[in-house]
Amino acid sequence: MQKLVQDVRVDECFIDVAHHGGGYQRDQADRAVKTALEFDEDRFEVVVVSERTRIPGPNRYAVIDGGMRLLMAQALMFETVVADVRAMSRTEEADLFVKLAQGRKGLIPIQVFAGELAAGDPEAVALNALCEQLGFRICQSRTPFSIEAVAALKKARKMLGPDTAQMLCLLKPWGEDGPVKKQAIEGMATFLHRYGDQIDHVAAKKKFATVPQDQVIRAARQRSADDTDGGVLATFFCQQHVALYNKGRKKNRIVPREYAQSHEYVLRD
Repeated sequence: MQKLVQDVRVDECFIDVAHHGGGYQRDQADRAVKTALEFDEDRFEVVVVSERTRIPGPNRYAVIDGGMRLLMAQALMFETVVADVRAMSRTEEADLFVKLAQGRKGLIPIQVFAGELAAGDPEAVALNALCEQLGFRICQSRTPFSIEAVAALKKARKMLGPDTAQMLCLLKPWGEDGPVKKQAIEGMATFLHRYGDQIDHVAAKKKFATVPQDQVIRAARQRSADDTDGGVLATFFCQQHVALYNKGRKKNRIVPREYAQSHEYVLRD
């Protein structure tokens, strides 16, 4: 990967928001205009770009790191910016984005995941394939069967391993009307980790399909609000799932176990 620090023309740089189906970059033009009003030249760091072509033009340099800085430069009508210019493949671009994203403010988990996916990270590829196989899509969207809460999904997979597929199957009815929410993922993962060996999965899917996702979330939040000991929220979602599963069942009911807030099964941010 060759690199060279030099001045590049602002009008030859672009943010590839369309790469990888929406990709790991975001167009933040509106925010950049507001930020430009507080511009401080001493804090304007080098922009990292990938030279897609040697032919001068608007699509010559793809910004890998520093999209906000580029947009600010455009708003302030700069002609050039100092850039770390690299010759990279698309996969190398994504891999570098992920490395530079570690600890950087302003990036959301779904962006980092998209970068990992574009870079061919094995865990990201496997998780994405599992979701697609079961009819879900990891993306920033409000559409049915979409999942934006990728951080919660990653934690659930670490907790459940192969049983992550069972979790997604149980969440499927809740995805019919819109995105599956973070709280639903955390609660279901905790529930399966705790009681997966006690439940009839077919019956559980039918039972959960009868109650909207938001209703379960509201009930769990109410349990949490009524608790005076500062319990972990995912525990209350788990309790709500137990109550929902047991409702109307005369046989093979779940026998709740003691809830230990420090227990390994609790999902934490």
